[in-house]
Amino acid sequence: MTVWQTENTEPELAVQIERELRLTSHISRFLAGQGFFSVEEVSSFLRADLSSIGDPFHLSGLEKAVARIWDAIERQETIIVYGDYDADGITGTALLVRVLKQLGALSVRPHLPDRESEGYGLSEISVQNLLENTDPDLLITVDCGTNSVEASKILAEAGVDLIVTDHHESSGELTRAFAHINPKLSEDNSLRMLAGVGVVFKLCHGIVKYGIHHKKIDQESIDLRKYLDLAAIGTVVDIVPLTGQNRVLVKYGMKYLQKTSYPGLKALLQISGIRDSDQISVSQLGYAIGPRLNAAGRLGEPETALELLMTNDVEVAEILATRLNSLNKKRKSICDKIFNEVVSRIEAMFNLEKDFGIMVHDPEWHEGVIGIVASRLVNTYCRPAAVATFDNDGNGRGSCRSVEGCNILNVLDSCSDLLETFGGHNMAAGFSISLKNADKFAERFNEAIAKEVSNNNLEPTLKINGWLELDDVNEQLIKEQNLLEPFGHGHPKPVWAIKGVQLTGNGCTTVGTNHLKFSVTDGNNYKEAIAFGMADNPVPEGRFDVAFVAEKNSFRGMDTIQLNVKDYRATQPE
Repeated sequence: MTVWQTENTEPELAVQIERELRLTSHISRFLAGQGFFSVEEVSSFLRADLSSIGDPFHLSGLEKAVARIWDAIERQETIIVYGDYDADGITGTALLVRVLKQLGALSVRPHLPDRESEGYGLSEISVQNLLENTDPDLLITVDCGTNSVEASKILAEAGVDLIVTDHHESSGELTRAFAHINPKLSEDNSLRMLAGVGVVFKLCHGIVKYGIHHKKIDQESIDLRKYLDLAAIGTVVDIVPLTGQNRVLVKYGMKYLQKTSYPGLKALLQISGIRDSDQISVSQLGYAIGPRLNAAGRLGEPETALELLMTNDVEVAEILATRLNSLNKKRKSICDKIFNEVVSRIEAMFNLEKDFGIMVHDPEWHEGVIGIVASRLVNTYCRPAAVATFDNDGNGRGSCRSVEGCNILNVLDSCSDLLETFGGHNMAAGFSISLKNADKFAERFNEAIAKEVSNNNLEPTLKINGWLELDDVNEQLIKEQNLLEPFGHGHPKPVWAIKGVQLTGNGCTTVGTNHLKFSVTDGNNYKEAIAFGMADNPVPEGRFDVAFVAEKNSFRGMDTIQLNVKDYRATQPE
Protein backbone atom coordinates (compact mmCIF):
# COMPACT_ATOMS: atom_id res chain seq x y z
CA MET A 1 0.00 0.00 0.00
CA THR A 2 1.26 3.47 -0.88
CA VAL A 3 1.98 5.75 2.08
CA TRP A 4 0.73 9.32 1.69
CA GLN A 5 3.11 11.94 3.06
CA THR A 6 1.92 15.52 3.37
CA GLU A 7 4.79 17.90 2.61
CA ASN A 8 5.86 20.32 5.30
CA THR A 9 5.61 24.01 4.56
CA GLU A 10 6.78 27.29 6.10
CA PRO A 11 3.55 28.98 7.25
CA GLU A 12 5.05 32.46 7.76
CA LEU A 13 6.64 32.41 4.30
CA ALA A 14 3.36 31.19 2.80
CA VAL A 15 1.53 34.17 4.26
CA GLN A 16 4.19 36.55 2.91
CA ILE A 17 4.01 34.99 -0.57
CA GLU A 18 0.23 35.23 -0.60
CA ARG A 19 0.28 38.85 0.50
CA GLU A 20 3.19 40.20 -1.56
CA LEU A 21 2.85 38.14 -4.75
CA ARG A 22 -0.97 38.00 -4.63
CA LEU A 23 -1.22 34.26 -5.14
CA THR A 24 -3.87 31.96 -3.69
CA SER A 25 -3.19 30.36 -0.33
CA HIS A 26 -2.86 26.91 -1.94
CA ILE A 27 -0.08 27.87 -4.38
CA SER A 28 1.55 30.05 -1.72
CA ARG A 29 1.73 27.10 0.69
CA PHE A 30 3.08 24.91 -2.09
CA LEU A 31 5.86 27.39 -2.90
CA ALA A 32 6.66 27.80 0.80
CA GLY A 33 7.39 24.07 0.94
CA GLN A 34 9.86 24.08 -1.97
CA GLY A 35 13.00 25.13 -0.13
CA PHE A 36 12.83 28.88 -0.69
CA PHE A 37 13.96 31.16 2.13
CA SER A 38 12.38 34.45 1.07
CA VAL A 39 9.72 36.04 -1.09
CA GLU A 40 12.53 37.46 -3.24
CA GLU A 41 13.72 33.93 -4.05
CA VAL A 42 10.19 32.90 -4.98
CA SER A 43 9.78 35.99 -7.15
CA SER A 44 13.05 35.24 -8.95
CA PHE A 45 11.94 31.64 -9.47
CA LEU A 46 8.65 32.74 -11.01
CA ARG A 47 10.35 35.30 -13.22
CA ALA A 48 13.07 32.88 -14.46
CA ASP A 49 14.30 35.10 -17.29
CA LEU A 50 17.37 34.47 -19.42
CA SER A 51 19.41 37.03 -17.48
CA SER A 52 19.31 34.66 -14.50
CA ILE A 53 21.59 32.24 -16.37
CA GLY A 54 24.42 34.46 -15.12
CA ASP A 55 28.09 34.82 -15.89
CA PRO A 56 29.54 31.68 -17.52
CA PHE A 57 32.96 32.43 -16.06
CA HIS A 58 31.70 31.46 -12.61
CA LEU A 59 32.46 27.91 -13.78
CA SER A 60 36.05 27.16 -12.82
CA GLY A 61 38.32 26.35 -15.75
CA LEU A 62 36.04 27.97 -18.29
CA GLU A 63 38.03 31.14 -18.93
CA LYS A 64 41.23 29.19 -19.52
CA ALA A 65 39.36 26.82 -21.88
CA VAL A 66 37.77 29.67 -23.82
CA ALA A 67 41.13 31.35 -24.50
CA ARG A 68 42.54 28.04 -25.78
CA ILE A 69 39.52 27.46 -28.02
CA TRP A 70 39.84 30.93 -29.57
CA ASP A 71 43.52 30.19 -30.27
CA ALA A 72 42.46 26.99 -32.02
CA ILE A 73 39.84 28.83 -34.10
CA GLU A 74 42.25 31.56 -35.19
CA ARG A 75 45.09 29.12 -35.99
CA GLN A 76 42.64 26.84 -37.83
CA GLU A 77 43.70 23.90 -35.69
CA THR A 78 41.91 20.56 -35.89
CA ILE A 79 39.36 20.33 -33.08
CA ILE A 80 37.69 17.07 -32.08
CA VAL A 81 34.43 17.41 -30.12
CA TYR A 82 34.14 14.08 -28.32
CA GLY A 83 30.67 13.40 -26.94
CA ASP A 84 28.93 10.70 -24.97
CA TYR A 85 26.47 8.59 -26.96
CA ASP A 86 23.36 9.42 -24.94
CA ALA A 87 20.91 12.26 -25.66
CA ASP A 88 22.73 14.64 -23.31
CA GLY A 89 26.06 14.00 -25.00
CA ILE A 90 24.64 14.04 -28.51
CA THR A 91 22.75 17.33 -28.09
CA GLY A 92 25.80 18.88 -26.41
CA THR A 93 28.08 17.71 -29.21
CA ALA A 94 25.76 19.09 -31.91
CA LEU A 95 25.46 22.40 -30.05
CA LEU A 96 29.22 22.89 -29.62
CA VAL A 97 30.10 21.88 -33.19
CA ARG A 98 27.45 24.21 -34.63
CA VAL A 99 28.64 27.15 -32.52
CA LEU A 100 32.33 26.58 -33.31
CA LYS A 101 31.61 26.40 -37.03
CA GLN A 102 29.54 29.56 -36.88
CA LEU A 103 32.43 31.32 -35.14
CA GLY A 104 34.83 30.34 -37.92
CA ALA A 105 36.34 26.99 -36.92
CA LEU A 106 36.93 25.32 -40.28
CA SER A 107 38.42 22.06 -39.03
CA VAL A 108 36.07 20.87 -36.28
CA ARG A 109 34.89 17.28 -36.22
CA PRO A 110 32.42 15.53 -33.91
CA HIS A 111 33.12 12.06 -32.59
CA LEU A 112 30.92 9.66 -30.62
CA PRO A 113 32.48 6.40 -29.37
CA ASP A 114 31.26 3.03 -30.57
CA ARG A 115 29.47 1.44 -27.62
CA GLU A 116 30.47 -2.12 -28.45
CA SER A 117 34.13 -1.72 -29.44
CA GLU A 118 35.20 1.47 -27.62
CA GLY A 119 32.97 1.50 -24.55
CA TYR A 120 31.69 4.38 -22.48
CA GLY A 121 33.29 7.81 -22.27
CA LEU A 122 36.79 8.86 -23.22
CA SER A 123 38.38 5.41 -23.38
CA GLU A 124 41.95 4.45 -24.18
CA ILE A 125 40.97 2.46 -27.26
CA SER A 126 38.81 5.26 -28.61
CA VAL A 127 41.62 7.80 -28.19
CA GLN A 128 44.08 5.47 -29.89
CA ASN A 129 41.67 5.02 -32.81
CA LEU A 130 41.26 8.79 -33.11
CA LEU A 131 45.01 9.40 -33.14
CA GLU A 132 45.48 6.77 -35.83
CA ASN A 133 42.81 8.26 -38.09
CA THR A 134 43.07 11.99 -37.40
CA ASP A 135 45.69 14.51 -36.35
CA PRO A 136 43.92 16.61 -33.70
CA ASP A 137 45.41 19.62 -31.96
CA LEU A 138 42.62 20.00 -29.43
CA LEU A 139 40.05 17.55 -28.08
CA ILE A 140 36.99 18.82 -26.18
CA THR A 141 34.85 16.27 -24.37
CA VAL A 142 31.09 16.60 -23.90
CA ASP A 143 29.37 14.85 -20.97
CA CYS A 144 32.38 12.65 -20.21
CA GLY A 145 36.08 12.66 -19.39
CA THR A 146 36.35 13.59 -15.71
CA ASN A 147 37.67 10.17 -14.72
CA SER A 148 39.43 9.17 -17.98
CA VAL A 149 42.94 9.27 -16.53
CA GLU A 150 44.64 6.73 -18.78
CA ALA A 151 43.10 8.09 -21.98
CA SER A 152 44.24 11.59 -21.04
CA LYS A 153 47.83 10.36 -20.64
CA ILE A 154 47.78 9.02 -24.21
CA LEU A 155 46.57 12.41 -25.50
CA ALA A 156 49.23 14.24 -23.49
CA GLU A 157 51.98 12.03 -24.87
CA ALA A 158 50.70 12.75 -28.39
CA GLY A 159 50.78 16.49 -27.75
CA VAL A 160 47.01 16.95 -27.94
CA ASP A 161 45.47 19.48 -25.59
CA LEU A 162 42.40 18.20 -23.73
CA ILE A 163 39.49 20.28 -22.44
CA VAL A 164 37.02 18.29 -20.35
CA THR A 165 33.40 19.43 -20.15
CA ASP A 166 31.42 17.07 -17.95
CA HIS A 167 28.96 16.94 -15.04
CA HIS A 168 29.74 13.56 -13.52
CA GLU A 169 31.22 13.07 -10.07
CA SER A 170 34.96 12.59 -9.75
CA SER A 171 35.88 9.13 -8.49
CA GLY A 172 39.35 10.17 -7.33
CA GLU A 173 42.27 11.10 -9.58
CA LEU A 174 41.27 13.68 -12.17
CA THR A 175 41.97 13.39 -15.86
CA ARG A 176 45.13 15.16 -17.01
CA ALA A 177 43.61 18.08 -18.91
CA PHE A 178 44.41 21.61 -20.10
CA ALA A 179 41.15 22.66 -18.45
CA HIS A 180 38.34 20.98 -16.50
CA ILE A 181 34.86 22.47 -16.79
CA ASN A 182 32.68 20.48 -14.43
CA PRO A 183 30.11 22.06 -12.08
CA LYS A 184 30.74 19.22 -9.61
CA LEU A 185 34.26 20.66 -9.23
CA SER A 186 33.04 24.25 -8.99
CA GLU A 187 32.55 26.30 -5.82
CA ASP A 188 29.28 27.73 -7.19
CA ASN A 189 26.57 25.42 -5.84
CA SER A 190 23.94 26.95 -8.16
CA LEU A 191 25.70 25.26 -11.09
CA ARG A 192 26.17 21.77 -9.63
CA MET A 193 23.11 20.20 -11.23
CA LEU A 194 23.70 21.30 -14.83
CA ALA A 195 23.44 18.55 -17.42
CA GLY A 196 26.31 17.93 -19.82
CA VAL A 197 24.59 20.00 -22.50
CA GLY A 198 24.06 22.77 -19.93
CA VAL A 199 27.81 22.85 -19.28
CA VAL A 200 28.40 23.09 -23.03
CA PHE A 201 25.91 25.95 -23.32
CA LYS A 202 27.83 27.80 -20.59
CA LEU A 203 31.06 27.14 -22.48
CA CYS A 204 29.55 28.53 -25.69
CA HIS A 205 28.28 31.55 -23.77
CA GLY A 206 31.82 32.09 -22.52
CA ILE A 207 33.32 31.69 -26.01
CA VAL A 208 30.95 34.31 -27.41
CA LYS A 209 31.38 36.69 -24.48
CA TYR A 210 35.18 36.43 -24.69
CA GLY A 211 35.09 36.94 -28.46
CA ILE A 212 32.98 40.10 -28.18
CA HIS A 213 35.13 41.51 -25.35
CA HIS A 214 38.35 40.91 -27.29
CA LYS A 215 36.80 42.22 -30.53
CA LYS A 216 37.14 38.90 -32.34
CA ILE A 217 33.43 39.03 -33.24
CA ASP A 218 30.74 41.67 -33.00
CA GLN A 219 27.52 41.52 -30.99
CA GLU A 220 25.45 40.42 -33.99
CA SER A 221 27.73 37.57 -35.08
CA ILE A 222 25.81 34.86 -33.27
CA ASP A 223 22.58 34.50 -31.30
CA LEU A 224 23.00 31.71 -28.76
CA ARG A 225 19.28 31.72 -27.99
CA LYS A 226 18.59 29.69 -31.12
CA TYR A 227 20.64 26.85 -29.58
CA LEU A 228 18.49 26.69 -26.46
CA ASP A 229 16.31 24.01 -28.07
CA LEU A 230 19.21 21.55 -28.00
CA ALA A 231 20.02 22.56 -24.42
CA ALA A 232 16.41 21.96 -23.37
CA ILE A 233 16.24 18.48 -24.92
CA GLY A 234 19.49 17.25 -23.38
CA THR A 235 18.65 18.73 -19.97
CA VAL A 236 15.23 17.09 -19.74
CA VAL A 237 16.30 13.73 -21.11
CA ASP A 238 19.28 13.48 -18.74
CA ILE A 239 16.81 13.78 -15.83
CA VAL A 240 18.60 16.53 -13.94
CA PRO A 241 16.47 18.67 -11.60
CA LEU A 242 14.43 21.34 -13.39
CA THR A 243 15.43 23.99 -10.90
CA GLY A 244 17.76 26.98 -11.06
CA GLN A 245 19.50 27.47 -14.39
CA ASN A 246 18.24 24.14 -15.75
CA ARG A 247 14.68 25.46 -15.45
CA VAL A 248 15.58 28.61 -17.40
CA LEU A 249 17.30 26.64 -20.18
CA VAL A 250 14.28 24.37 -20.55
CA LYS A 251 11.66 27.12 -20.24
CA TYR A 252 13.13 29.14 -23.10
CA GLY A 253 14.49 26.16 -25.00
CA MET A 254 10.99 24.77 -25.48
CA LYS A 255 9.87 28.11 -26.93
CA TYR A 256 12.70 28.07 -29.47
CA LEU A 257 12.07 24.42 -30.26
CA GLN A 258 8.48 25.34 -31.06
CA LYS A 259 9.70 27.58 -33.89
CA THR A 260 12.95 25.77 -34.79
CA SER A 261 14.32 26.17 -38.30
CA TYR A 262 16.54 23.06 -38.12
CA PRO A 263 15.29 20.35 -40.50
CA GLY A 264 16.47 17.62 -38.13
CA LEU A 265 14.53 18.89 -35.16
CA LYS A 266 11.48 19.52 -37.31
CA ALA A 267 11.59 15.94 -38.61
CA LEU A 268 12.12 14.63 -35.07
CA LEU A 269 9.09 16.52 -33.78
CA GLN A 270 6.97 15.20 -36.63
CA ILE A 271 8.02 11.55 -36.27
CA SER A 272 7.41 11.86 -32.50
CA GLY A 273 3.79 12.83 -33.15
CA ILE A 274 4.21 16.45 -32.05
CA ARG A 275 2.19 18.76 -34.29
CA ASP A 276 3.16 22.31 -35.25
CA SER A 277 0.17 23.59 -33.30
CA ASP A 278 1.12 21.72 -30.10
CA GLN A 279 2.51 23.55 -27.09
CA ILE A 280 5.69 21.55 -26.56
CA SER A 281 5.90 20.11 -23.05
CA VAL A 282 8.57 18.59 -20.84
CA SER A 283 6.81 15.23 -21.04
CA GLN A 284 7.08 15.30 -24.83
CA LEU A 285 10.81 15.96 -24.59
CA GLY A 286 11.23 13.21 -22.02
CA TYR A 287 8.93 10.52 -23.42
CA ALA A 288 8.77 11.20 -27.17
CA ILE A 289 11.91 12.98 -28.38
CA GLY A 290 14.41 11.70 -25.81
CA PRO A 291 13.82 7.95 -26.26
CA ARG A 292 14.32 8.26 -30.02
CA LEU A 293 17.66 10.03 -29.61
CA ASN A 294 18.76 7.63 -26.88
CA ALA A 295 17.70 4.56 -28.87
CA ALA A 296 20.40 5.36 -31.43
CA GLY A 297 23.15 5.27 -28.81
CA ARG A 298 21.69 2.27 -27.01
CA LEU A 299 21.61 0.18 -30.19
CA GLY A 300 24.98 1.26 -31.57
CA GLU A 301 24.05 4.07 -33.98
CA PRO A 302 24.64 7.34 -32.08
CA GLU A 303 25.93 8.96 -35.25
CA THR A 304 22.43 8.66 -36.73
CA ALA A 305 21.04 10.90 -34.00
CA LEU A 306 23.96 13.32 -34.24
CA GLU A 307 23.66 13.58 -38.01
CA LEU A 308 19.94 14.31 -37.62
CA LEU A 309 20.72 17.25 -35.31
CA MET A 310 23.45 18.52 -37.64
CA THR A 311 21.89 18.21 -41.09
CA ASN A 312 20.47 21.14 -43.03
CA ASP A 313 18.93 18.86 -45.67
CA VAL A 314 15.17 18.30 -45.30
CA GLU A 315 15.10 14.95 -47.15
CA VAL A 316 18.08 13.59 -45.21
CA ALA A 317 16.42 14.70 -41.96
CA GLU A 318 13.24 12.79 -42.77
CA ILE A 319 15.21 9.63 -43.57
CA LEU A 320 17.22 9.87 -40.35
CA ALA A 321 14.15 10.59 -38.21
CA THR A 322 12.43 7.54 -39.66
CA ARG A 323 15.49 5.46 -38.80
CA LEU A 324 15.46 6.72 -35.21
CA ASN A 325 11.80 5.82 -34.93
CA SER A 326 12.57 2.29 -36.10
CA LEU A 327 15.44 1.96 -33.62
CA ASN A 328 13.19 3.14 -30.81
CA LYS A 329 10.60 0.46 -31.61
CA LYS A 330 13.35 -2.14 -31.59
CA ARG A 331 14.67 -0.79 -28.28
CA LYS A 332 11.20 -1.07 -26.71
CA SER A 333 10.85 -4.67 -27.81
CA ILE A 334 14.27 -5.67 -26.44
CA CYS A 335 13.64 -3.85 -23.18
CA ASP A 336 10.21 -5.43 -22.61
CA LYS A 337 11.60 -8.90 -23.23
CA ILE A 338 14.43 -8.49 -20.73
CA PHE A 339 12.24 -6.81 -18.11
CA ASN A 340 9.64 -9.60 -18.24
CA GLU A 341 12.40 -12.18 -17.91
CA VAL A 342 13.91 -10.37 -14.93
CA VAL A 343 10.56 -10.04 -13.16
CA SER A 344 9.85 -13.75 -13.55
CA ARG A 345 13.21 -14.52 -11.92
CA ILE A 346 12.74 -12.03 -9.09
CA GLU A 347 9.18 -13.08 -8.25
CA ALA A 348 10.36 -16.66 -7.68
CA MET A 349 12.78 -15.63 -4.91
CA PHE A 350 11.99 -12.08 -3.81
CA ASN A 351 11.80 -11.56 -0.03
CA LEU A 352 10.39 -8.20 1.05
CA GLU A 353 12.08 -8.40 4.44
CA LYS A 354 15.56 -9.41 3.27
CA ASP A 355 16.02 -8.05 -0.25
CA PHE A 356 16.94 -4.37 0.16
CA GLY A 357 18.48 -4.19 -3.30
CA ILE A 358 18.07 -6.10 -6.56
CA MET A 359 21.03 -7.27 -8.62
CA VAL A 360 20.48 -9.46 -11.69
CA HIS A 361 22.76 -10.41 -14.57
CA ASP A 362 22.79 -12.43 -17.75
CA PRO A 363 25.25 -12.62 -20.68
CA GLU A 364 22.41 -12.59 -23.21
CA TRP A 365 21.00 -9.21 -22.25
CA HIS A 366 21.61 -6.20 -24.49
CA GLU A 367 23.93 -3.72 -22.78
CA GLY A 368 22.17 -0.76 -24.37
CA VAL A 369 18.93 -1.20 -22.42
CA ILE A 370 20.04 -2.44 -18.99
CA GLY A 371 19.76 1.07 -17.56
CA ILE A 372 16.11 1.26 -18.59
CA VAL A 373 15.47 -2.18 -17.09
CA ALA A 374 17.08 -1.06 -13.82
CA SER A 375 14.81 2.00 -13.74
CA ARG A 376 11.73 -0.10 -14.30
CA LEU A 377 12.78 -2.46 -11.50
CA VAL A 378 13.11 0.49 -9.12
CA ASN A 379 9.63 1.68 -10.08
CA THR A 380 8.18 -1.81 -9.65
CA TYR A 381 9.85 -2.90 -6.40
CA CYS A 382 10.77 0.45 -4.82
CA ARG A 383 14.33 -0.74 -4.30
CA PRO A 384 17.73 0.16 -5.77
CA ALA A 385 18.53 -2.09 -8.71
CA ALA A 386 21.61 -3.15 -10.64
CA VAL A 387 21.48 -4.97 -13.97
CA ALA A 388 24.58 -6.36 -15.70
CA THR A 389 25.50 -8.25 -18.83
CA PHE A 390 28.73 -9.98 -19.89
CA ASP A 391 30.71 -10.69 -23.04
CA ASN A 392 32.18 -14.07 -23.99
CA ASP A 393 35.32 -13.38 -21.94
CA GLY A 394 33.36 -12.69 -18.75
CA ASN A 395 33.83 -8.93 -18.87
CA GLY A 396 30.68 -7.27 -17.62
CA ARG A 397 29.05 -3.86 -17.68
CA GLY A 398 26.25 -2.87 -15.37
CA SER A 399 23.86 -0.07 -14.68
CA CYS A 400 22.35 1.01 -11.33
CA ARG A 401 19.36 3.11 -10.37
CA SER A 402 18.42 4.11 -6.84
CA VAL A 403 15.65 5.46 -4.61
CA GLU A 404 15.52 8.64 -2.54
CA GLY A 405 17.67 8.30 0.54
CA CYS A 406 20.15 5.85 -0.98
CA ASN A 407 23.35 7.20 -2.56
CA ILE A 408 24.19 4.53 -5.10
CA LEU A 409 27.79 5.77 -5.44
CA ASN A 410 28.33 5.06 -1.74
CA VAL A 411 26.95 1.58 -2.29
CA LEU A 412 29.28 0.92 -5.22
CA ASP A 413 32.23 2.36 -3.32
CA SER A 414 31.66 -0.16 -0.54
CA CYS A 415 31.82 -2.89 -3.20
CA SER A 416 34.75 -1.37 -5.10
CA ASP A 417 37.10 -4.31 -4.48
CA LEU A 418 34.73 -6.44 -6.59
CA LEU A 419 34.45 -3.91 -9.43
CA GLU A 420 36.79 -2.94 -12.23
CA THR A 421 35.44 0.62 -12.48
CA PHE A 422 32.38 2.61 -11.44
CA GLY A 423 31.05 6.16 -11.68
CA GLY A 424 27.99 8.33 -12.18
CA HIS A 425 25.57 10.18 -9.91
CA ASN A 426 23.91 9.61 -6.54
CA MET A 427 20.78 8.18 -8.16
CA ALA A 428 22.23 6.54 -11.29
CA ALA A 429 25.59 4.95 -11.98
CA GLY A 430 27.44 2.46 -14.12
CA PHE A 431 30.10 -0.11 -13.36
CA SER A 432 32.28 -2.78 -14.94
CA ILE A 433 32.78 -6.15 -13.31
CA SER A 434 34.19 -9.61 -13.93
CA LEU A 435 31.70 -12.48 -14.14
CA LYS A 436 33.55 -14.33 -11.38
CA ASN A 437 32.63 -11.52 -8.94
CA ALA A 438 28.98 -11.13 -9.96
CA ASP A 439 27.35 -13.32 -7.30
CA LYS A 440 29.53 -11.94 -4.52
CA PHE A 441 28.72 -8.43 -5.71
CA ALA A 442 25.00 -9.20 -5.56
CA GLU A 443 25.35 -10.17 -1.89
CA ARG A 444 27.49 -7.15 -1.00
CA PHE A 445 25.22 -4.83 -2.98
CA ASN A 446 22.25 -5.94 -0.87
CA GLU A 447 24.20 -5.61 2.39
CA ALA A 448 25.44 -2.12 1.51
CA ILE A 449 21.95 -0.90 0.68
CA ALA A 450 20.62 -2.33 3.95
CA LYS A 451 23.10 -0.05 5.76
CA GLU A 452 22.21 2.97 3.60
CA VAL A 453 18.45 2.87 4.01
CA SER A 454 15.70 2.04 6.45
CA ASN A 455 12.56 0.12 5.55
CA ASN A 456 10.76 3.46 5.32
CA ASN A 457 12.86 4.37 2.27
CA LEU A 458 11.68 1.21 0.53
CA GLU A 459 7.96 1.77 0.95
CA PRO A 460 6.13 3.30 -2.00
CA THR A 461 5.23 6.85 -0.99
CA LEU A 462 3.17 9.63 -2.50
CA LYS A 463 4.01 13.19 -1.55
CA ILE A 464 0.94 15.37 -1.03
CA ASN A 465 1.64 19.07 -1.52
CA GLY A 466 -1.63 20.28 -0.07
CA TRP A 467 -5.22 19.44 0.87
CA LEU A 468 -8.03 21.19 -1.01
CA GLU A 469 -11.79 21.34 -1.20
CA LEU A 470 -13.31 20.24 -4.48
CA ASP A 471 -14.37 23.77 -5.43
CA ASP A 472 -10.71 24.91 -5.05
CA VAL A 473 -9.92 22.98 -8.23
CA ASN A 474 -10.76 25.81 -10.58
CA GLU A 475 -9.44 28.08 -13.33
CA GLN A 476 -7.47 30.21 -10.87
CA LEU A 477 -5.61 27.15 -9.55
CA ILE A 478 -4.70 26.08 -13.09
CA LYS A 479 -3.65 29.63 -13.99
CA GLU A 480 -1.31 29.87 -11.01
CA GLN A 481 0.07 26.36 -11.56
CA ASN A 482 1.03 27.47 -15.06
CA LEU A 483 3.25 30.16 -13.52
CA LEU A 484 5.36 27.35 -12.07
CA GLU A 485 6.06 25.70 -15.43
CA PRO A 486 8.09 23.93 -16.65
CA PHE A 487 7.60 20.96 -14.34
CA GLY A 488 9.85 17.95 -14.39
CA HIS A 489 12.39 15.98 -12.35
CA GLY A 490 13.12 17.78 -9.09
CA HIS A 491 10.20 20.14 -9.69
CA PRO A 492 7.12 17.96 -10.28
CA LYS A 493 3.57 19.20 -10.66
CA PRO A 494 1.82 19.73 -7.32
CA VAL A 495 -0.06 16.69 -6.07
CA TRP A 496 -3.21 17.77 -4.27
CA ALA A 497 -5.58 15.70 -2.15
CA ILE A 498 -9.25 15.99 -1.16
CA LYS A 499 -10.96 14.16 1.68
CA GLY A 500 -14.32 12.42 1.63
CA VAL A 501 -15.47 12.53 -1.98
CA GLN A 502 -17.83 10.00 -3.55
CA LEU A 503 -18.41 8.63 -7.01
CA THR A 504 -21.30 10.19 -8.85
CA GLY A 505 -24.13 7.96 -9.98
CA ASN A 506 -22.39 7.02 -13.22
CA GLY A 507 -19.72 5.00 -11.39
CA CYS A 508 -16.46 4.03 -13.13
CA THR A 509 -15.84 3.37 -16.80
CA THR A 510 -12.85 1.41 -18.07
CA VAL A 511 -11.01 3.29 -20.81
CA GLY A 512 -8.68 1.34 -23.07
CA THR A 513 -7.29 -1.70 -21.32
CA ASN A 514 -6.07 -0.30 -18.02
CA HIS A 515 -7.52 3.15 -17.24
CA LEU A 516 -10.50 4.32 -15.21
CA LYS A 517 -12.69 7.33 -15.88
CA PHE A 518 -15.19 8.60 -13.31
CA SER A 519 -16.62 11.70 -11.65
CA VAL A 520 -16.36 12.65 -7.98
CA THR A 521 -18.57 14.86 -5.85
CA ASP A 522 -18.55 16.38 -2.37
CA GLY A 523 -22.31 16.84 -2.45
CA ASN A 524 -22.21 20.34 -3.94
CA ASN A 525 -19.55 20.21 -6.65
CA TYR A 526 -18.27 17.57 -9.00
CA LYS A 527 -15.20 17.03 -11.18
CA GLU A 528 -14.24 14.58 -13.91
CA ALA A 529 -11.34 12.25 -13.05
CA ILE A 530 -9.02 9.94 -14.99
CA ALA A 531 -6.89 7.25 -13.32
CA PHE A 532 -4.25 5.98 -15.74
CA GLY A 533 -3.10 2.40 -15.26
CA MET A 534 -5.40 1.84 -12.28
CA ALA A 535 -8.14 -0.40 -13.69
CA ASP A 536 -6.95 -3.23 -11.41
CA ASN A 537 -7.18 -0.99 -8.36
CA PRO A 538 -10.90 -0.51 -7.63
CA VAL A 539 -12.17 2.77 -6.22
CA PRO A 540 -13.17 2.33 -2.54
CA GLU A 541 -16.87 2.09 -1.77
CA GLY A 542 -18.49 5.02 0.01
CA ARG A 543 -16.43 8.10 0.83
CA PHE A 544 -12.79 8.12 -0.14
CA ASP A 545 -9.76 10.44 -0.30
CA VAL A 546 -8.30 11.17 -3.70
CA ALA A 547 -4.79 12.37 -4.59
CA PHE A 548 -4.39 13.99 -7.98
CA VAL A 549 -2.73 16.48 -10.29
CA ALA A 550 -5.11 19.24 -11.41
CA GLU A 551 -4.98 19.76 -15.15
CA LYS A 552 -6.87 21.05 -18.13
CA ASN A 553 -8.25 18.48 -20.55
CA SER A 554 -8.97 19.50 -24.14
CA PHE A 555 -11.34 17.30 -26.10
CA ARG A 556 -13.13 18.20 -29.33
CA GLY A 557 -12.57 21.88 -28.78
CA MET A 558 -13.85 21.82 -25.20
CA ASP A 559 -11.59 22.59 -22.21
CA THR A 560 -12.46 21.13 -18.83
CA ILE A 561 -10.58 20.83 -15.55
CA GLN A 562 -10.04 17.25 -14.49
CA LEU A 563 -8.31 15.31 -11.76
CA ASN A 564 -5.41 13.20 -13.00
CA VAL A 565 -5.63 10.66 -10.21
CA LYS A 566 -2.46 9.33 -8.59
CA ASP A 567 -4.07 7.30 -5.80
CA TYR A 568 -7.21 6.88 -3.71
CA ARG A 569 -7.98 5.32 -0.37
CA ALA A 570 -10.90 4.90 1.99
CA THR A 571 -11.36 8.15 3.88
CA GLN A 572 -8.97 8.33 6.81
CA PRO A 573 -10.07 9.67 10.20
CA GLU A 574 -8.79 13.11 11.17
